[in-house]
Amino acid sequence: MSVIPKSSAVGRTVVRRLVNDRPPASERPFARKKTVGFTQEVCEQRTMEYLKTHPYITGKVYRGLCRCGKTKAAADLKKMMQEGKLVRTFVGNAYLFRVPMDGRKEKRKIKKK
Repeated sequence: MSVIPKSSAVGRTVVRRLVNDRPPASERPFARKKTVGFTQEVCEQRTMEYLKTHPYITGKVYRGLCRCGKTKAAADLKKMMQEGKLVRTFVGNAYLFRVPMDGRKEKRKIKKK
């Protein structure tokens, strides 16, 4: 660390770190390490295992299972829905994804007026 006196402060010194004073990231004890999520296949497998014991899965739960962000979770769930592995239902202000009944692809029925 280097001490740089501040001209406006009377009788005080301000301690500032210079960029060159920092050790490389590999030597810092609490350096952030990039976390890597799971592959698409592993996430899909974990989702199906989860749905064997639960009636539905939400995006938040999926993010916890697969260690990913909101956007990737939404894209993965949408892809599984388009492949017919999941069915999306809107409840309250959230989408719930569940396994289709009888293993077949379900389509939402639209009532005609």
